[in-house]
Amino acid sequence: MKIRLNQLSVLVATIGSLLLFLGCSKDEEPRFSMSVEVFVSFPAEFNTVATHTIELFSLPNFINTRLAQNSMTADQVTSIVAGRGQIIPVSSNVQYQLINNVVVNVSSVDNDDLNEMYYNDFIEFDHNGSLELLSSISELKDIMLDGVFDLQVKYNLRQSLLTETEHKLRFDLLIFD
Repeated sequence: MKIRLNQLSVLVATIGSLLLFLGCSKDEEPRFSMSVEVFVSFPAEFNTVATHTIELFSLPNFINTRLAQNSMTADQVTSIVAGRGQIIPVSSNVQYQLINNVVVNVSSVDNDDLNEMYYNDFIEFDHNGSLELLSSISELKDIMLDGVFDLQVKYNLRQSLLTETEHKLRFDLLIFD
């Protein structure tokens, strides 16, 4: 019995290694990337328990212009995903360490189904400068090819925001063909 168990474990390890090896492939490179910038105001907030939401509607992304500049049509696009994202302070009094977490969602203008695009689950207590966001794995093709989109920023606070602060949300879209 001990020999069969040993043989079985070797077989499982071999099959697992083979699947891991064969499953690895070279990452596909995007045809191009495009940057989008949106200005967002975080109002003064005193509630540190609630999730705060900012919604912006019908934002243009000018994707058709960028497709034409790269000799592409919308039919050639196979995928659009989020690249690098960051929230950049515009006001001088921004303290991102007061924010516990942030999520950026997008949706089509015609459809209220939200797709998570970026998040940052834990912001350092001593954070200074721009706030880097982690991209989610959502497919954004159907939303972004419309040319306009709705944006939602949700965040929780560690401490009260005493004044309204201005920010620029800058993100890259990676376009694949």
